[in-house]
Amino acid sequence: MKLATMIATVLVSLTATAGNGLSYSYHDYDAALGGIKLENACVTATEVQSIQPQTICAELVPTTRREVDMDVTDWNCAKWEVSHLTSSRTFQRSFCAKWARESDNDVCVAFGSKTEFMPQTIKVATVTAAGENDNFPGVVSSFTFPSCRKTAPVPTTPN
Repeated sequence: MKLATMIATVLVSLTATAGNGLSYSYHDYDAALGGIKLENACVTATEVQSIQPQTICAELVPTTRREVDMDVTDWNCAKWEVSHLTSSRTFQRSFCAKWARESDNDVCVAFGSKTEFMPQTIKVATVTAAGENDNFPGVVSSFTFPSCRKTAPVPTTPN
């Protein structure tokens, strides 16, 4: 009975997803999140932290393979770990510092970097795709990170 219920739930979910198309979200703060998934992030005054532990690659190893007339290096994870992640809310953002006109195109010829601070509320765009069509740049909404809960120290009893 449990198996039948689970299969029915999966089928209903897939039907709902297929009917609405696929969707993805994007924002301008990947550098500050440091690999923490948006829906798994909370903030303190200075950091972004994962609410639940995440599986991360702890060791990458190169694997070289031959493709047509050149060697290609693939990076594969040799060791996985589950841990809580932390990243600073202060991060560096690259930008084009100088543009030039080349062959009827604007080309960035010099890059710069500036320090930014990730706010507690950010704009997130969600794009829905159905077949070859999508609604890019998507529907923009606000996302407010929850504040991270502080764990209370465990009281010690005197001996």
